[in-house]
Amino acid sequence: MESSRSGMRRRLFHHSLEVEGTVVGGERKLPVIPHFCLVVMTFPTLVSSLVFFLALSPLQALAKANYSEPCDTINTKLQVGTFELSGDCVAQAYCDETSKTCLKKTCRREEFPPHYPQGSDDDWPPMCGEGQFCPDEGSGCQPLLKEGDNCQLNRDDMCEPPPDGEALNDPPYNTNGSVCINFKCRYANVAEGGTCETEQIPYIAYSDDEEFAFVVSRGNCLKGLFCDAQQKTCIKKKDKGAQCTADKECVSDNCDIGNTCGDYVFAAAVFPMWVYIVVGVGIIAGIVLTMVALYFIHRRGRDDEYEKRTQYWREQTAMRQNILQMKETAPCDERIWIQSCRR
Repeated sequence: MESSRSGMRRRLFHHSLEVEGTVVGGERKLPVIPHFCLVVMTFPTLVSSLVFFLALSPLQALAKANYSEPCDTINTKLQVGTFELSGDCVAQAYCDETSKTCLKKTCRREEFPPHYPQGSDDDWPPMCGEGQFCPDEGSGCQPLLKEGDNCQLNRDDMCEPPPDGEALNDPPYNTNGSVCINFKCRYANVAEGGTCETEQIPYIAYSDDEEFAFVVSRGNCLKGLFCDAQQKTCIKKKDKGAQCTADKECVSDNCDIGNTCGDYVFAAAVFPMWVYIVVGVGIIAGIVLTMVALYFIHRRGRDDEYEKRTQYWREQTAMRQNILQMKETAPCDERIWIQSCRR
């Protein structure tokens, strides 16, 4: 997935995505999606709509229909800002287009599906096997779609891979060489200079003090290329230090604040040799200084203890001498000093 920073902290101008004459800006009917809306609007309106939606979310949660209760597929749509599929039914059910009732989901795409109790998979619907996919509704496993078939937003896994899919595989930009762009399955095999398709989807992102639009741009070019949104042609990705306007233009997928291609976001930091030398010398010096400091601290303690013991023996010696002098000068009383006088 290629993210563009050019739309960050800018107003999102209203636009519609056209696919074979069908406007995607409003409602659109797909084989795997009964009805849904893709809403693209100016950023202030987008934020206002999100606030309004969050205010009504508790009421909407209470109004969700349970299994076997009536529903309407016209309300199945993508939520503003997150583009999560939502409708009349609870999260564990989908609205069946034929019966107009909420039915229990019969498949899942995630290994750990949301909205289900974790710790036990007894109530989890099964995952689909090889050559199949589970739509966002969870209405049942279906065979992979051919090139040009309708697909759901960001669901590259719905599309059948090309014959050379293993060589074209480039996650997260495509899945086995297939990519879902503008709700159509395409092969990610357009060479440099070729005409490509691009998709721009605005999400709501959050910083420490504000909200801003985060535009995700995707294309169907080969590895190492990106689809220019203006020229609609595949261009080689740029190396570090080159001028850029979006992350997708850089080999590192990182167009920094100065609009130049930077290092990989998760790349290990590389320092010159002198830094390692300074750090090593500092560590050794720290160890030596610590040992010297401990030596002087213990030496001072030993000196203090030695002085105390010396003073004690001096006092004991002086006391013994005083006692001996008292014996020599005192009169010999047989009753008291008999033993001493005999000596």
